[in-house]
Amino acid sequence: MFRSTASGPPSFPDGRRGYVRVGLGRENARADFRGVPAVTPPGAPVSTAPSFVTEVGSPGPTPV
Repeated sequence: MFRSTASGPPSFPDGRRGYVRVGLGRENARADFRGVPAVTPPGAPVSTAPSFVTEVGSPGPTPV
């Protein structure tokens, strides 16, 4: 999903920069991959790429 770069934060294959927002609860864990088209302009729009949930008792992530 992300590739590592020596000059900055991880990026998507299409060049967007991003991060993972993780939520942990008693019943599930959710990972939202968030990205911005550019990091230099203030107020660049943030979008959620894919999101995944892992439910208690069900191994592996499921796309949301």
